[in-house]
Amino acid sequence: MTTKEKISLIDSLENSESADSERFAVIKKYVTDDDSFVRSRCACMLAGFRNEESLELLVALCNDDDAFVRTEAYDSLSAFPCKRAGKLLYRAVSNESDELARSYAIFSLAEVIYSLYGCCGNAVEFLFGVLRTEKSERCRLNCYAGIYRLGYAKVLTEILAFMKSGNYHIRCMVANVLSEMVRREDKDIIMSAVAECLRTEETIAVRSSMETFRQILSEM
Repeated sequence: MTTKEKISLIDSLENSESADSERFAVIKKYVTDDDSFVRSRCACMLAGFRNEESLELLVALCNDDDAFVRTEAYDSLSAFPCKRAGKLLYRAVSNESDELARSYAIFSLAEVIYSLYGCCGNAVEFLFGVLRTEKSERCRLNCYAGIYRLGYAKVLTEILAFMKSGNYHIRCMVANVLSEMVRREDKDIIMSAVAECLRTEETIAVRSSMETFRQILSEM
């Protein structure tokens, strides 16, 4: 099969009515494919199979030579609230050299720790430690978002400040990240920040993200 055909087959599994075991067998077959794009799609799909074997495959993919495969694997680990996933993500945040992959590891770490323990002072302290040396805007934003997720609401001001980033991708990220974890008690201050952003924002992608986020806030 060509790479395009493999990707098409893997993507078709999402809406397939086949038994989980049959769909998982397809993912397992291609998870070690020579093509990194095929492996990355497998990593993405594994989030839908929350079993020990799926976790084992993701652990292996977190050590893939390709950064995008690792990115997808870190992202999928957010669906596995277990100590093993948490330990792996702690290590990834500390050691991952690729900026995008590291940012996903940070976000997933916060999700896994929150699912396991709720508010967690040790994880918050760890992320504050990461911030002392982290230079990437994307990673810094996810650190603050993770800290916010884990119960330290005082960092909301730092998160909202990223709406003024010179990188439009980061401005989009603020809306996308907060939409998954916004607290009802912070709704008004966030709504005000979104309105201010929309008054001056000219980039279509950012405006679209902010409008969608504003709709989410209005429905809370």
